[in-house]
Amino acid sequence: MPKVRLKIPAWLTREGHPLSSAFQEIGVTATDLGTLIGDLHSLAQGRETLRDLLKNKTYGIIRNGVYVNPDDPSDNQLKEGDEVAFIPLLDGG
Repeated sequence: MPKVRLKIPAWLTREGHPLSSAFQEIGVTATDLGTLIGDLHSLAQGRETLRDLLKNKTYGIIRNGVYVNPDDPSDNQLKEGDEVAFIPLLDGG
């Protein structure tokens, strides 16, 4: 299985300021984005905001600097060394 670098906003994975732009980088092994998102569901236990983002699919995925659709099977295969960023899509007003 390829080893990839998952970047996720630090405020989603641990206590921190919600306006912080810092990312936590996690090394994971996954063959595709579906597997990677499944791993995020495990990480979401006890983290209400992350759980809600995953449940409502209000997030974006950027792989190696390019936005990808995690629901498009033709574009979700991962390769060794890929960098995948999980970006919450939040709005307010």
